[in-house]
Amino acid sequence: MEFKFSLYKKHEFLGLWEDPETPGKKVVGLLKYDPIEGISLELEDSFKRQSNKFIRGIASGTEITIVNCFASTWNGSEFNFGLKYAPSHINASVVLIGASVRNFPDFSVEQFYFKTDDIKQWSQISGFEGALPYPGEKIKEINFNYRLLEPTLFFESDREKIYLGTNLEVARNFPHSEDPNFKETHYFRIDGLSDFEECNKHITTISRFLSFSTRNDINIEYISARANGNSVSILEKRQSIILGFKAKNMELARMFFCLPRHKDKISQLYSSWINFTDSCTDFIDLYFYNPSNLLSDVFLRSAQSLEEIHRYNNKGSDKFGFKRRIESLFAEFDYVMNYTGEKEKFSQLIQDHRDYFSHWFEKKRHLILDDIKLECLARDANLLFELSILKNLDLNQNEIVHAVMHCQDYSLYLHWKGPEYLGHFPREIQWKNDDKEGE
Repeated sequence: MEFKFSLYKKHEFLGLWEDPETPGKKVVGLLKYDPIEGISLELEDSFKRQSNKFIRGIASGTEITIVNCFASTWNGSEFNFGLKYAPSHINASVVLIGASVRNFPDFSVEQFYFKTDDIKQWSQISGFEGALPYPGEKIKEINFNYRLLEPTLFFESDREKIYLGTNLEVARNFPHSEDPNFKETHYFRIDGLSDFEECNKHITTISRFLSFSTRNDINIEYISARANGNSVSILEKRQSIILGFKAKNMELARMFFCLPRHKDKISQLYSSWINFTDSCTDFIDLYFYNPSNLLSDVFLRSAQSLEEIHRYNNKGSDKFGFKRRIESLFAEFDYVMNYTGEKEKFSQLIQDHRDYFSHWFEKKRHLILDDIKLECLARDANLLFELSILKNLDLNQNEIVHAVMHCQDYSLYLHWKGPEYLGHFPREIQWKNDDKEGE
């Protein structure tokens, strides 16, 4: 599968553009895509309407459709204001390169493709048989075996199937390259869904699923589709996933779970993930999008997430106060959280810090931790939320313990005793009732 237009790079397309409702008028304009600024179209004139569902054009000999367009600078040239030059600036949400679309029902998706950041450590899928030798000066040739892989079924429902495929990227001038480069990459393919917006929804859902399971920021680099018999590249501005706390690096030992460990139930896990994230959109964003590096902001997002996920899991708990919700969650996962200290002290600290950072209660200023202690409290709050997510994936207690305690970052952080012969030395910072500072 070939992907052409990276969402991480800027792209420009100079061409002629038209409003499908008034096809007689064609306007010269420059279409720009910027991963930060988004999609904009600079036109030399204005269309009749300020907002358009679609704007179509031809640039560099390629048909392009711009979706969900709104003119932020618009001169209303159809009202005969006498303007000889009436340029307009149009913002949009999606660009379809290789398609001319008038209505979305006419844009029938046959297959949908997208490529994430590197997830080979998570998948443990490779067609290379054995390691490639390092090409030293005396090596004249490199011999290796590569097996073409069939796509792996990732998810299946009554309507769609999602596959995880593998590409082998080779240097363009191979075999004449002095420095031959072989790179395996993964991509996802969706079969069975013809609706563009339904396919597009899976992108965010899978990106979040992979980010949570790997404990890394897994974002989308390429999107494309097979629609109406044509190959279509898709550009859109996406909000980058930024976890508040993530793994030190992309290693199997630092993940909650991976494809080999749950290959037989990966479809079930993803199905549970869909059900969970679809019904808790009000607060799941707090976990995945942390635009601020301030520790107080990271803590607040975790604290608010804890309150909301307890409310989500306990429909009859409207009379619960904030602290009682934290205590309830702590007790539910005490088989892990007991490594952090005591329930009463932990929940009181969470409440005090939530009150101070959200409302700046000066009377609680003396209770606020700093530096490493505050980071530890924020990380513990984040851990409690992650435990709640794991349970919402229908994992049982043993599976949750395995996911967390065999995650190297957490096992070292919690000072998990592991095998008895290793002994157990509690971590230095413990939330204890007999110490107001939380040591």
